Amino acid sequence: MKGAIGGSPSSAESAIRQCLQKASQGGKLQLNTKFGKRTMKPHPFEKAHQLLKKGEFPAAVEEARRVHRLFSGPSADSALAGILVDVANFTRNLKLAREGKALMERLPQKLIDAYPADYHYNLGNAFSSIGYHQKSRGAARRPAIAEAVSHYDQALQFVDRPNTRANLANSLLAQGRYIEALDELDSLLASQPRHYNAFGYRGASFLGIDIWLNHTHGGMRQAALHSYRRAVELAKYDPVVARHFAPYVHDLESRVSPLSNLKQKPMRSDVQWIWSNRLALNPCPICMVDSPDAFDLFPLPGVLTAPRRRPPTKDLFVVLNAILGTFGTARWQLWSAESPESVLPLDHIIQHSGSGGTLVDLRIGLKMSAFSGFYRVLGQIASALNNCLALKHPPEKVTFNNVWGKPRVREFARTVGELNSGVRRRNSDPLSALYYLAASLERGLGRYQHLRILRNHIEHRLAAPFPKTTKSRTPYYEPFAVADLSRDVYVIGRLARAAIWYLCAVFSVEERRRVQVARREGHVIGGGTRTPVTRR
Repeated sequence: MKGAIGGSPSSAESAIRQCLQKASQGGKLQLNTKFGKRTMKPHPFEKAHQLLKKGEFPAAVEEARRVHRLFSGPSADSALAGILVDVANFTRNLKLAREGKALMERLPQKLIDAYPADYHYNLGNAFSSIGYHQKSRGAARRPAIAEAVSHYDQALQFVDRPNTRANLANSLLAQGRYIEALDELDSLLASQPRHYNAFGYRGASFLGIDIWLNHTHGGMRQAALHSYRRAVELAKYDPVVARHFAPYVHDLESRVSPLSNLKQKPMRSDVQWIWSNRLALNPCPICMVDSPDAFDLFPLPGVLTAPRRRPPTKDLFVVLNAILGTFGTARWQLWSAESPESVLPLDHIIQHSGSGGTLVDLRIGLKMSAFSGFYRVLGQIASALNNCLALKHPPEKVTFNNVWGKPRVREFARTVGELNSGVRRRNSDPLSALYYLAASLERGLGRYQHLRILRNHIEHRLAAPFPKTTKSRTPYYEPFAVADLSRDVYVIGRLARAAIWYLCAVFSVEERRRVQVARREGHVIGGGTRTPVTRR
């Protein structure tokens, strides 16, 4: 739904306003109230929405302002703000985006509480438009995009709408969080297989990953071309969107060989489980069909070796392999707990006869261990950043929360001035993506906020599983629902997978920078995976 949230919820008026909101998509609708069936007229802002859909943006804004003058009040303010923000998204008009944001932020709290999903969705759109004009690169340099991600996350807490998820993925792309964007888009396409914006954003994700890999993995470009073609094909009745994605198709067709007739290679059951649950480090859909055993393939190109290199190449790979070992172990534990083929004793239940309904068995224990293992990956990544980028934190004090700030500062760095100097001077997109992932996990207001709390309960307090969420408070243990754990362990697993990708991309970008510096200093750079440096 575009550009409106409902009005004050009072008896029949509330029902009428909600139906007016649904009618913004066009046509008439039937309203059932205690007064009987009545045919409602189209929404007053319907003409503005139709002009917007046709791409007639100045006319849409003029029509919305005209109606707003006739229908004053919070609901009209909200509808006008939505139109302004939508036009700003298409035209990149900063003035309209700021005007729409100001209107949204002045809405009364009663209206926001009545329609929180619509409010956060529209406000997320406004911040997304403003963030487009924040061109600086690096961590903490595009705060409006971070606000957009937070508002989309909050909107999804109330209603899981396709457009909200697609716009969230688009904001993740703006932050360089390509792996997380792919997860969101794959989840969306599983339920909405004809969502053309999702296919277009998916193509952008593959192109971003291809750049990180220094164009060494052809499957990414092939997957991007397929996604963009599908977006243009499905958007034939939405000419504005079709025109937006068409240039990407023409560009890729000129430099990407067409896909051959791929046939799905047979998979083992455990490999199929890894791919289907998006826990494969390799995000390439071409590999999934042609080489399913390459589920953890990650080429780290251009590894530079030099006598005084820090960290040494061998140590760099030891660090990465240690992190991958933790991730692989946690993933195996989750597979052992979730797979029907896993051989675990079903009668192996340790429970005191007088217990109050807690569930304790091997599968739940493995899920708890997997959750802690995936979260431990993030701590290892923080340690790797601290050591390999010389951020100068005390090794025993570094966490995924404080690694971004100045040494011995325990709070998360929210602004550029609070960043560690080693992070601030590296304007690489992968490091920025890793920072914004930490921001969503450690300080965000969306779907990841509770993961840290659950991790602390599992690792630092007695966490007791129950069949359903219990509201009883006790000083002796922390209750949690088994169903919530089964959902959250996959969420933190995919976040750990994305963080590994971003870390490896940070090292890849650093290596390419080292090569460029070595060439400028007069060294001869050879080819190969491990590139020797020799002085002329």
